[in-house]
Amino acid sequence: MSFLSRTRSRSLARKWKNMHKVIWNKPCQIPWRLVLCIVLILVLLAAIILTAYREHLDNESRYMDEQLHIEETAQMIEIADRLEQRLENEKIFVKHLSKLSDQILVKK
Repeated sequence: MSFLSRTRSRSLARKWKNMHKVIWNKPCQIPWRLVLCIVLILVLLAAIILTAYREHLDNESRYMDEQLHIEETAQMIEIADRLEQRLENEKIFVKHLSKLSDQILVKK
């Protein structure tokens, strides 16, 4: 290797090293107000999203409560219908028994 090529490679290495120092040692160029505004916007966005999600969960809970109430009401109506049918059957049975007892009394 010749003297010129060694000098040139040393010079390039020095330039690279200095450029690397300049890149990493530069002070931050981003204004702190911009960073503060971005952080504030992100916090507000997170608050909006969490509020919307909480409202969604509340609405879903109310919907499930309404569905449960509807199912319970339907079951109560079904039970009332069965009891009403049983009462009608017992009335018919009582009438039939009274007719039988009348027939037995008439025969005696």
